[in-house]
Amino acid sequence: MRKQLVIMGVCLLFITLCFSGCEELGMKPDYITVVCVIQANVYLLDKNNNMLTERPIGLLINVEITKAGGENYNSERTVTEYGTIGVARCTFKLYKEQDIEAVLRVQGGYKDFYPVAAVHFKTLTWAEVESVGFGETYSWMPMFQIGLKNETAP
Repeated sequence: MRKQLVIMGVCLLFITLCFSGCEELGMKPDYITVVCVIQANVYLLDKNNNMLTERPIGLLINVEITKAGGENYNSERTVTEYGTIGVARCTFKLYKEQDIEAVLRVQGGYKDFYPVAAVHFKTLTWAEVESVGFGETYSWMPMFQIGLKNETAP
């Protein structure tokens, strides 16, 4: 009888240890899912800062989206006939006190037009996201305005 109790005790101990790692049902995640949708308008300016109707079609724009200095998304986009770069889209799990930074880098110039600023950036802070609540989804859709200027032609 004593042997049977010992065997049952060992089996009970084994079962308890094997199944003790089960997650609690209904636990809310400790992050917010952030969907990043990056867009940009690219335009040309004459030396008097007047916007031209011509678009820098084919100009390369590097898009880099980085979460809290670590996880990142990179994409190379070209300017379309509408003066946009199309949409760069990615998703991150944002944990408490983290931020997301989007950086657009203009790759060169277009004809005799050169970037007013070669690097453009925007940051999504934790303070902007936290009100959504853990386990929820936040959409971040920054719009960039990128100008290229010709300093010589009217």
